Amino acid sequence: ESMLFFCDDYNPDTFVDRPITLTDIKSWADMEQVEKRIRALVAPPGGGKSWLLARLRQVLSNPSKRFVVHLNIPDLVNLDEIKDRNRVINTEGFRKWFRKVQEDASAYFPITPISETPDISAIISAFVRLVCNFNPDKAPVILVDGYDELSDLQAEVISHRILQQFLAKQCIRMVIALRPE
Repeated sequence: ESMLFFCDDYNPDTFVDRPITLTDIKSWADMEQVEKRIRALVAPPGGGKSWLLARLRQVLSNPSKRFVVHLNIPDLVNLDEIKDRNRVINTEGFRKWFRKVQEDASAYFPITPISETPDISAIISAFVRLVCNFNPDKAPVILVDGYDELSDLQAEVISHRILQQFLAKQCIRMVIALRPE
């Protein structure tokens, strides 16, 4: 992961209002019911988005709390592919990431490995059904970084094939880091 700052590097002069944002997102994640299940974390490059996502992962995840998935989108995308939507997702990068997600999930739920069919949307959808069927006490959270590094076509493919699948069930919440446009 290329991260500008590490979680231990917090400096209040650099990251404006990050403790407030961290507390706010944690409170939102802990609510039993929420009106909106997607939160945008907006800041310019170097504004602490990746730091905050890493810190949220530490604060929110542990087997006694909740299942948290970190998704660094550039790890799953062929960034040089801007024309062929069938080649946008790096299959090997996806498989490596998803194996780790299933391994992490096993600390929270009795997970049955999902077959690695070529349909990424079906894999994510089946996984989300499994997670939500265990009716977790606290909503699982998906932390998405690197979305703003994508072309429009790449963003469309990732949104349709991966992100929307995570949000198909009501039990999931998502935080997406974005640069201001």
